[in-house]
Amino acid sequence: MAPFDFHTTSDTASNALKATIVGKTIVITGVSPNSLGADTARSIVAQKPAQLILASQTETKLQEVIKSLEIPEGTTVRPLVLDLASLESVRRAAKEVSDHATSINALICTAGVMAVPSYSQSKDGIELQFAVNHLGHFSFVNLLIEKLIAGNATVVTYTSEAHTRANPTFLDDLTYDNGKDYEKWTAYGNSKLCNIAHAAGLAKRYGPRGLRAFSVDPGIIVTTALTRSVPQEDFIAMGWVDANGNLSSTIKTKTSAEGSSTGIIAAFDRSLSNENGIFLADGSLTEDGLLPTAVEPGLVDKLWKISDELANKSL
Repeated sequence: MAPFDFHTTSDTASNALKATIVGKTIVITGVSPNSLGADTARSIVAQKPAQLILASQTETKLQEVIKSLEIPEGTTVRPLVLDLASLESVRRAAKEVSDHATSINALICTAGVMAVPSYSQSKDGIELQFAVNHLGHFSFVNLLIEKLIAGNATVVTYTSEAHTRANPTFLDDLTYDNGKDYEKWTAYGNSKLCNIAHAAGLAKRYGPRGLRAFSVDPGIIVTTALTRSVPQEDFIAMGWVDANGNLSSTIKTKTSAEGSSTGIIAAFDRSLSNENGIFLADGSLTEDGLLPTAVEPGLVDKLWKISDELANKSL
């Protein structure tokens, strides 16, 4: 594995891993302006993939990003409308991908919502952060699983340090007692724990067929649209900033380019080929910062069963 670290940028990573990007079919979710998905797309497209399928909730967001890309000759960039809060939209999007790709070599799941202020539900009646951050991606991956296996693919899920805030018993009541017990940061942490367990579950079920899956923590990035949607008082309460909005000297932040690099490394670094279902941060495999519960086999299997039932229930 190349010596990637905290400050490795997406361009450094993609340049180092060009040989495993060129000519490939790659799907990225969460591609909106000022997002990790957009930076990932910008960096990867420069390495001449055959096909880059970029997904976001709206066509407008996608086109803004696509217009900013320098697309090399021989690379096709396709927009894909994907609303992860709607399993019907997920199914439509998966069919569209299948229509344009005989195989997929990498699926990088950067899309998500953060700390939704009050208890909200998806179009399928499921708590919104669980639905968008986990269940939508779970269904999307499952619907594309044969295409992914055909491409000897890697699936990358984006988690967060916030997964350490999770209360694993939330799987016993995804409604948070119909919202009465809802707390936005705990619910966010729960969904981020699911991202880690999802990668572990994919490796367990489909690793024998050649699929690899990793979860990555991009770090603290204060410049993305996702982070800027959070009220400043929340960051003050967590000790990230002072009353004037100045960053704490104890908080190590990253640029978007530094934050998106670990996802690129997970997707394309073949020195990881003997690993599967593992957590990465700061450009490398690590157990530092990982809540062991997130990869506990009982929880991984329980989450898979619940997610599969919810995804199929909406059919």
